[in-house]
Amino acid sequence: MVAGPVFKDTFGGLAYGLLLLLLVGTTLACNQKNLDTKANTADLVGDGKADDSAALQKLLQRGGKITIPKGTYRISSTVIVNPEVLEVSAEGATFVAAPRSTYILFSVQAPNKRLIWRGGTFDGNKDQQVYPGHPNPVYEGKWQQNVTNNGLIGNKNFAAEYVLIEGVTLRNFVSDGSCIRADLAEFRNCQAFDSAVPRDRYPQAFKFRSDGIPLQQKRNFRVGNCQAERVYIGLGVAAKEVGLQTYLEVDNFYSRQTGKSSIHLEHIAHADIRRINCTADGTVHSSRIFVGNQNREFRLSDFQLEGGFIRGAKNSELMEITDGQISNTQAFDYAIRQGGKAANAVVKNVIVEACKGGIKASQVRSCIVRDAQGAAFADVVTLESSRAERAAVGALDCKVIRQTVFRESTKGVHQIKGKQQVTDCQFEGCFQPVLVEDRAQVLTVRNSSFADRGAKANDVDAAATVTIRDNKFVQSDGGTGKQRASRNALATKSKAVRIVAADQAPISIEGNDITGLPKPFAVPQISERELKKENTIRP
Repeated sequence: MVAGPVFKDTFGGLAYGLLLLLLVGTTLACNQKNLDTKANTADLVGDGKADDSAALQKLLQRGGKITIPKGTYRISSTVIVNPEVLEVSAEGATFVAAPRSTYILFSVQAPNKRLIWRGGTFDGNKDQQVYPGHPNPVYEGKWQQNVTNNGLIGNKNFAAEYVLIEGVTLRNFVSDGSCIRADLAEFRNCQAFDSAVPRDRYPQAFKFRSDGIPLQQKRNFRVGNCQAERVYIGLGVAAKEVGLQTYLEVDNFYSRQTGKSSIHLEHIAHADIRRINCTADGTVHSSRIFVGNQNREFRLSDFQLEGGFIRGAKNSELMEITDGQISNTQAFDYAIRQGGKAANAVVKNVIVEACKGGIKASQVRSCIVRDAQGAAFADVVTLESSRAERAAVGALDCKVIRQTVFRESTKGVHQIKGKQQVTDCQFEGCFQPVLVEDRAQVLTVRNSSFADRGAKANDVDAAATVTIRDNKFVQSDGGTGKQRASRNALATKSKAVRIVAADQAPISIEGNDITGLPKPFAVPQISERELKKENTIRP
């Protein structure tokens, strides 16, 4: 009988012995690890009825790597998460708030410096709670006036260096679904549903906070491949102290039926948002993107918004909005609106459809606005290579307008104040192509074409200096019978240019080619003979 292995005094025998000892040691270590895991999870019930708060607290206090078994865990008091380093795997686990909850499910606190949480569903059990606006008859109809219930992970984390929330589902929350503070904080592949009933604190599905972090310290917030549906605010940043080092990166975010905002930014220094699709449902819900004050740089690209708008900060140094589409914004003054004191806003390659107002920004390039009840473009310093179709006003108080098409608008270009240059533009079927009035100072219209206008002309009222040069005006006879008669009757009334200005105002009208307008001018300051001499008039 052999009591144990016999080792030969050779290199091969020694190696075999060492390998065997290593295997035995590894097996013992694995068994010990399994025993430790079972020992620490033995108190968990996971049937959705028993109170698992204390057992979860005990388990998470270990720190290191923790695996929470599949099951439904009822939580009746806040679980404190404060090991310095903690990595949790909770695939298949559901954490449910007990009825009448006024607490946070998991609160991450100092001295935690690194938290990684993967998987699991966090359920605020909203229908079993009592909160303002929802007196639950099951609980004597009383209102819980100060509801802090149902925030997830990290409401008091002032010291963390890194927090990652990945593959987590949030649902049925009254307050914030999640709120984390850290130097670097990330949401990846997360989703939120049916949460955040509107309250005065603007509850949010995915929320970052930077207060409590030193002002000079760099903060990075990241969101990747997340979605929110039927929530009050989908994604938000609340940073009371901005500094110059607060950054937000969003890549691939989807939201539907947000009560206030899809993305809501307050006092965030730098935001780079791309690949988002946000949709509202009816008049109550909004897919807006709101940029609060003190935002310094805001960039948005590759986006789709339906039933919402983009509202810029007043003091932004830069806004860049490119490559997107916005539709059904009838309830909002402008689909894209730059803040009043913002230094520069660039909107490029954006289509806006079915809106109350289109785009109000300093620089607009290669954009299209269709079916606007108000102005398609407003207060633009430079508007170029764009298109306004079926708008009440194509361009309102825009300074430099180049290579832009105005089609079937009541007023093509409307200047009320300041100076305006219109160059290389096209006006098609506009009732009043160019209207200048009130405190306007200078109007210059060059190298543009005007076709099939309504009864109104290019009206200039009280402009200090007027230059209309090298343009083409065409009024076609159009078709036969009644249609032709109507066109001809219109042509006899329509003017190419009508000017009401002071006699001493400098006026230059020359080099224009006019077709189909028998009496093209109404300019008292210049004789008809001189106007015919300086311009080409065709039958």
